[in-house]
Amino acid sequence: MNFVLGDMRRLHEIAPCDYGLLVDSFGFFESDEENEKVIRQLRRAVVSAGRLVIAVVNGTKISSTFNPRESEQREGAGCQ
Repeated sequence: MNFVLGDMRRLHEIAPCDYGLLVDSFGFFESDEENEKVIRQLRRAVVSAGRLVIAVVNGTKISSTFNPRESEQREGAGCQ
């Protein structure tokens, strides 16, 4: 078994695989177009008879409360 670590937006740079695994990394792009591009890349990266698993822990909770423009202040430090 070989593992390939890479940017899911550039999967065209790898040879087609029998299996694909994407864990907690999908749905956080700025636009739906970028998310759709990732799905198209995944389709090309996994052979037609292959299998793809997209795992999102607490996906329902995350998607219902996700705010792409959220900021937070803690102990004088900011995160945006």
